[in-house]
Amino acid sequence: MTRLDFLTNLNDAQDEYLQSMGDMLQSEASAKHLQAKRIITFTLAAALILGLSAVAYAIGISIHRQRQEKLRQELQIDENNVTDYVEFAVPEDGAAEGGLTLLSTMNNGDYQIMFFNISPVSEDMIACLDHENLRGRENRDDRVFWPYLYVDGEYYGILVNLHTLYREEYDPETQTLTLRASLPNMKFRDNEAVEIRVALGYTDNNAQIHESASYGSVTVTLTQRRVLSVKFPEPVSFEEPESGGAGQIIGADIYAEGITWLVTHDDMESVYPVESQDDLRWLPWARARDKLELEAQLHFTDGSFRTNLAADRSEYWNGSVYDVYLFKNGTINLDQVVSITVGGKTFPLE
Repeated sequence: MTRLDFLTNLNDAQDEYLQSMGDMLQSEASAKHLQAKRIITFTLAAALILGLSAVAYAIGISIHRQRQEKLRQELQIDENNVTDYVEFAVPEDGAAEGGLTLLSTMNNGDYQIMFFNISPVSEDMIACLDHENLRGRENRDDRVFWPYLYVDGEYYGILVNLHTLYREEYDPETQTLTLRASLPNMKFRDNEAVEIRVALGYTDNNAQIHESASYGSVTVTLTQRRVLSVKFPEPVSFEEPESGGAGQIIGADIYAEGITWLVTHDDMESVYPVESQDDLRWLPWARARDKLELEAQLHFTDGSFRTNLAADRSEYWNGSVYDVYLFKNGTINLDQVVSITVGGKTFPLE
């Protein structure tokens, strides 16, 4: 099993943690059920943080500029002086051009995040895309449609939207759908550019993809990222009750968009890599450290703090586990971070 497969599995478990407000999963069966619900994670995802409700924009401003402005507001880019957010040139006015339009990119240290529009997408197609619990609504041909993501000409994954309907990211007047794609930085070999393409279609019973509409491709380069790194002088310890083993959170990388934790624990050589979806040796360890990471606090110069983290991705690499957590709403100003608290221990940032 590849590192990507392992990341997919671990992310499934952490979504369950969030949904249950930190309650531990009750059985391996519940974990397997959650895994079955998630098709792939490091893939195209609807822009959950957009909140594209009706907003009064000046007449004539293009849908691309409207979405860029809304993204800047929702992500608090200017307020928090986020320097690793890049916007791209789009038409300032007029109707949306058909195809794939790159709006902006940012990088959370481990993943390149891309926001873009695709058009035209008919309202009938939107009705086929909206779904609950990954059970797509069927069209007249009894086919469930998905947006497919291709990277450098190879199929990469499908859009999985667990939290909102696609219609919430859709402008019926211009038939434009706003989407968010996330790719691991490892996909950008030697910082080279990658080409992404998006298509709408369905998968038949033989796992063959049938495209109904292709929106072309764009080239994306890795966004430069700013990071505050801290190695804890006194690691934060945790215990895994099932095995009686112990682990440590030994440091963190803090970005405008989230935190990546550096973790080690007993028996890592026997737990990783994950061999299959039925291999759940990693799960008790993920449970053991998740509560500490979710409840961590960042402290700011004005005396305020922030805890609003959501599990995003995890990765086993070179003998350590990297747990990626993102802020649920917007970003933070790295210039104002003074310390971090995890497991009851506070560490200053220099």
